[in-house]
Amino acid sequence: FSELRSEARRKQGQMRSALRRLPAGRPRGHSFVPPQEKWRSLQDAVRSRFPSTSVAVESYASSYASMSKQSPYMVAGATSCVVLTSADVACQLVVQPGEAYDARRTLGLALFGLGYYGGPCKLLYLGLDRVLGTKATLRNVLLKTFLDVFAHTPFGVIPSFYVVTNAVKGVPLADTVAQLRREWLTAVKGSFLFWLPAQLVNFALVPQHSKMAYVSGLSFAHKLWLSYLANRDAYEARRRHAESTTGDQRVAADEARGLLEEKKNDETLLTNLKATTTTTTETKKNTRAALLTDSWRGRISHFLATCD
Repeated sequence: FSELRSEARRKQGQMRSALRRLPAGRPRGHSFVPPQEKWRSLQDAVRSRFPSTSVAVESYASSYASMSKQSPYMVAGATSCVVLTSADVACQLVVQPGEAYDARRTLGLALFGLGYYGGPCKLLYLGLDRVLGTKATLRNVLLKTFLDVFAHTPFGVIPSFYVVTNAVKGVPLADTVAQLRREWLTAVKGSFLFWLPAQLVNFALVPQHSKMAYVSGLSFAHKLWLSYLANRDAYEARRRHAESTTGDQRVAADEARGLLEEKKNDETLLTNLKATTTTTTETKKNTRAALLTDSWRGRISHFLATCD
């Protein structure tokens, strides 16, 4: 027992000395693993499981990162333009099918992605890194997420989206303002629920050169929903008009079908009447001929009897 106790004390002393040699600022113990180390371990696991695919993806990501560092605004705008264009095409063909494709609507989203995400949005992200720093501390992540989700999105992204897309579609500014007042609260609530967890991950793990690619990728789902919301009333109005027009056409077709049936019945009745009239005429002619024949027979018989 004494040997076991001395061995346990020796191992406890070794553990304490190892903990003292840990770098300053690192939490002591084995339960805490920083998010960056978890991300690197996940990358290593994916590389070992899919080596060829990982090489291709890393090559593409490296090229994208170098281009983004050289031309941050242009790459951010082009990425968002492609993603938002795809989002509206999917919305029109899958979510709101049944009518002619609206190219001006898609052009509005493309220009919004190119101009806004490649301009003010990218400028905001670079400015947050300059002011607050690039280190992903808990304070920086929470503060950047709060500013982006609760200030930038409701008062920057959503109003700009409505103004730009409606301007391309030819909607007057007064109608755009009225629509924004009706739908702003719904758009803000949905954006809060979508972007709050997404931006926590963005500011904690995603490097600056890939932030717009990350945001644009998630914007496919967000802008698909926002495009549906912004065009929902017009789509429903056109659908109801088409249904009412179809209903009127159906009623008119039923009336025309009824008139045709009446016409056929009248023609049948007229044909029967003509046939009856013809039969009656023939019967009258035959009766008259029989009467004349009987009359002449009687006269001839009377003449012969007189002669006798």
